[in-house]
Amino acid sequence: MRLFLILFAFCTLVACENSSLFTPDKPALNDSKSEADNVKESGDIMRTLGFENSDLLNDPALTAVTTEFGVSTIHLNKLPFKSELAVASIVPWSSWWFPQKEKSLFEDNGSGNMATLNKYDLVRKSRDPKLGSAADFERQSYKPNALAWEGLCDAWSIASISVPEPKHAVTMTIRGWNKSVTFEVVDLKALLLKTYEAVDDTAFKYYGQKFTGDINGWVFPDIFPDQFHRFLEVQLFERKQAFIMDHDPGIEVWNVPVFKANYTIAAIPGEPNSVFVRAWLFSAEQVASDNRSFVGTRVASREYNYVLTGTKNSSGDLVVKAGYWIKGPTGIDSRRDHPDYITTIPDSKKLVRRSWNPEIDIKLVDEILSHSY
Repeated sequence: MRLFLILFAFCTLVACENSSLFTPDKPALNDSKSEADNVKESGDIMRTLGFENSDLLNDPALTAVTTEFGVSTIHLNKLPFKSELAVASIVPWSSWWFPQKEKSLFEDNGSGNMATLNKYDLVRKSRDPKLGSAADFERQSYKPNALAWEGLCDAWSIASISVPEPKHAVTMTIRGWNKSVTFEVVDLKALLLKTYEAVDDTAFKYYGQKFTGDINGWVFPDIFPDQFHRFLEVQLFERKQAFIMDHDPGIEVWNVPVFKANYTIAAIPGEPNSVFVRAWLFSAEQVASDNRSFVGTRVASREYNYVLTGTKNSSGDLVVKAGYWIKGPTGIDSRRDHPDYITTIPDSKKLVRRSWNPEIDIKLVDEILSHSY
């Protein structure tokens, strides 16, 4: 651990020094394209160049962060600057994400391993044989043509920052039978995630426009860097709270629970009203397919590069007004790869858990899980 911290500090210092020597490309729009096309592809640059009042940029979701929390203020006299490593008070846990194209929830694998919902049905129906089958419902709802990225990553992200991780296998006695069934950690997490898959959207706060590629969400550079940076300042550096982030800027949704971040800020030569930022976000990551009962947190890191622009106040500090994604000094291209939108849970205790599967009994799931903590 000591060696890791030394290496981390060294790498951060080098990053800070390298950033102070880096000059990003100046933002520019394509004059041959329509206003709509420029907003779609370069909405962040349009705001930076003074087109923030365009009717095509009036979706409140685009500026939800600064509307709620105000703007960032950068102390230019402290540059180059490197932040502390902000860590949330809750560390999320990793899980398999149970793709919709898989049958593992309801179909035994043929090697003597019973599917999760078949185990669950045994326990539940031993108490009341008249009850329906969760496995049958899942089987009838199965979509072999589901998109490759569709699964329970949303439910996992929510659960992992809301409730403790199931850590031990649980053996349940089948009432009336002289036998028992064992739920491995992967089974327990599957059951838990099924109780979070249909939580009401009103329980969350969203920041940024969800990119759908159509009129409902079409600004690709969103979430804008100034919104992203201010959100990090408030959510992680001030509140120490984990959050959920869709790290794919396109149509696919890959939500992960983020719990750590740090960043560097450097001046840009010849641009007194702009600064260059490199940010690193750390999230729990999905477990490998061959280790689905993994316990703990498998950490992934992502780097984002962007420029923040604004005006100076009477103290000489930069009051941030806009920002744009850039390709950084190490070749990481945040214009192509940046977060899409961010989700927070204001109060996890007020979440009303719900499953799309009507045969999932949350009380029974919790009874099974209670033996795993």
